[in-house]
Amino acid sequence: MHQATAAGRPSEENTAVKRILVITLLIGATLAGTAQAFFWKRGDTSPGVLRLSGHIEVTETDLAFLAPGRIAAIKVEEGQEVKAGQVVAELDDQYLRQEVSAAEEREKEAKKIVDGLPARTRMTEVRVDAAKAEHRAAEALLKLARIRLGYATLTSPVNGIVLVRAAQPGEVVAVGAPVVTLGDLETVFFQGYLPATDLGRVRLGQKAAVTTDTFPGKEYAGTVAFISPRAEFTPKTVETYKERVTLVYRLRVRLANPNQELKPGMPAEARLSLDSPKS
Repeated sequence: MHQATAAGRPSEENTAVKRILVITLLIGATLAGTAQAFFWKRGDTSPGVLRLSGHIEVTETDLAFLAPGRIAAIKVEEGQEVKAGQVVAELDDQYLRQEVSAAEEREKEAKKIVDGLPARTRMTEVRVDAAKAEHRAAEALLKLARIRLGYATLTSPVNGIVLVRAAQPGEVVAVGAPVVTLGDLETVFFQGYLPATDLGRVRLGQKAAVTTDTFPGKEYAGTVAFISPRAEFTPKTVETYKERVTLVYRLRVRLANPNQELKPGMPAEARLSLDSPKS
């Protein structure tokens, strides 16, 4: 009995190994089929169509004062939408208003002198010319003071969204120091990465259709506005459909965004009809 049991072990072990191999093969086949189905679903059944994953970007604009001073108020918060012409920040303009008042008084005095001068004669010609020159200088200083006072108010040049609030009330800022960064929402861009194998089949001005997970079933028409002249390795954050491709080219598609639905950073997918390969 002992010998029979010993003789039977190899047979049992072989059977167990075979079962493990069969199960492993079945699992591998299932996973391969699942992966193939996933990439096939994300791709396109037509060989003449390319799908690219990416995200929405906006043109960023740094807003800064044209005069130095202490910030009196910032009227927007990060993430807030603003309209063109809306006031976003103000400087303490007390000193600037004093400049305007002083310039106004100087201009009035100079004008009073000119108006009180007698009719031009040889005796008064030099005096009249000097008074008029003084009046013109006073007018120029008043105009400059009013312009500087206008610099104390910072307004948005575009409809957009506040991406960064870089300063706080009470801070003293220099000329040109960014206070608020805006993203232009009227015209946005899809940014993705073009496989090197398809570079020759995509051109500037080519039509594209962009979709997002946020608005399923809705397409945004656009055109290819930029193709990078320099190749780069696939970014780690980008999922490509062609696993063997390691070099890609950054691509941007310009999109109209009249309803401002598309926001910066929003995941998106672009579909492009490829040109025929050049012979």
